[in-house]
Amino acid sequence: MEKEKAEIASLVEKYGRVQSLMKYVNKDTLKESYSKQPKGKAVGADGVTKEEYGKRLEENIENLIVRMKKFSYKPYPVRRAYIPKGNGKMRGLGIPSFEDKVVQGVFKEILEAIYEPKFKEFSYGFRPNKSCHDAIQRVNKHIMADKVNYIVDADIKGFFDNIDHEWMIKFLEHDIADKNFIRYIKRFLIGGVMEDGKRLETESGTVQGGLISPVLANVYLHYTLDTWFDYVKKHEFKGEMYMVRYADDFVCLFQYENEARKLYQLLIERLKKFGLEIAEDKSRILPFGRYKGTKESFDFLGFTHYNAKSHWGKYCVLHRTSKKKLKIKREEAKKWIWEHMHESIADTVETLNIKLAGHYRYYGIYGNYIGLIKYFVYERERKMVKLSTLCYIEQDGKYLMLHRTVKENDINKDKWIGVGGHFEKGESPEECLLREVWEETGYTLTSWRYRGIVTFVYGEDVVEYMSLYTADGFTGTPIACDEGELEWVEKSKIGELELWEGDRIFFELLENEQPFFSLKLVYNTDDVLEYAALDGKEMKDFRRREC
Repeated sequence: MEKEKAEIASLVEKYGRVQSLMKYVNKDTLKESYSKQPKGKAVGADGVTKEEYGKRLEENIENLIVRMKKFSYKPYPVRRAYIPKGNGKMRGLGIPSFEDKVVQGVFKEILEAIYEPKFKEFSYGFRPNKSCHDAIQRVNKHIMADKVNYIVDADIKGFFDNIDHEWMIKFLEHDIADKNFIRYIKRFLIGGVMEDGKRLETESGTVQGGLISPVLANVYLHYTLDTWFDYVKKHEFKGEMYMVRYADDFVCLFQYENEARKLYQLLIERLKKFGLEIAEDKSRILPFGRYKGTKESFDFLGFTHYNAKSHWGKYCVLHRTSKKKLKIKREEAKKWIWEHMHESIADTVETLNIKLAGHYRYYGIYGNYIGLIKYFVYERERKMVKLSTLCYIEQDGKYLMLHRTVKENDINKDKWIGVGGHFEKGESPEECLLREVWEETGYTLTSWRYRGIVTFVYGEDVVEYMSLYTADGFTGTPIACDEGELEWVEKSKIGELELWEGDRIFFELLENEQPFFSLKLVYNTDDVLEYAALDGKEMKDFRRREC
């Protein structure tokens, strides 16, 4: 597609307004778009995956081209999905069908070829080779090198949901003369949304999640905001003023307070003309810069930016992870760990390390050491320290054993253990015990004994403190367990089962009526027991025991 994009760019430079764009939507570009679509992504309303579409790729592409030439091709309504926002609300995303992703991939490349030469240098969102860090560096440069004393920190309310379709098409027609290309853009805009099995009309907005949505959003803001800002800067203001925009997130920087306030009022009027609205509760004008020396700060792109001094005593702008983003990241980590608590510890640690690396790549900028440490300590503590209960229910000389056979990545896969699980927030050991037993067996315990604390150390990263119980009284009707199969096993035959080596030790302690004990078990990452200590004293003979 690079050759085609270069050709389109040259036409833009030569003529300004381009036509005959549909010729670039052909077999080769569609197949290339197909190859670029990642595997394993959520499917759209049609339920088709990349793998399924690729089984008959040639036939599917040929059929698609025929339909597009006849204008019988119509996009599927996107499937609505929701992700949490930082304010506790949910953000709606749209998942296109796979074929629509393929088409949008080509349209996206064409639109980028047209508009990249036109977009302003202070526009950074969803553009090639223009990252969030680039935008932050530009803000830094203006504050530290230019005459900046005031900042307009503005927020557009529900930008993606409120893009006016009529204005969107007018902006596109200003640069594109191919009516058929515009026709398909319209179809994507009004394609609708599937939610709870019902098709909802999309009379405004561009659904987040579509491949062309980011570039269309940039086109809309290019004409409603960027070009307007450049115009008023040149013709209505005397002092220095700058803007840095990343998608719909932007800041304006000013030399004079009166001009900052004037621009803010003009901004409200300007955006209103195009169906957009400033969220006034999230927007403000604040003094900031080398000449102000205030303790004010502002948030932009997940960072809190504040006035500071370097090690050499010179003025500088520093950044830390914003409290809002840090809270969100911590909650996400907490949720993920709870959802995957029964998986292999090695797999869990590996995935968490990847998550940490991704966090560091974004937030690891100069001056944010404290923010990184706060996130690392929080996630490491959750990764390293776990609290759980385990209970062996007795009846007629038998223990109720759980054969863990269901989950593939379960650290206890194919092993026989008691019933139990990890603490929920605010639970005592007894509360966790009663809840886990009821959830896994259907039984309500009426009589139980707290027998000991077992400290598990796995490799160098994970520690788990397990409260060990036995129980000899219960009521209720047994249920099927989604962790595996429950079976009453004669105590004399427990040793014949596939057990953890350390479990054989505390089974012996339980049968010998050992008083309340503290047992430490150290495993390597190959699941081999390397060390055992009872009540603080090393056990020399902990190897293979018979129960």
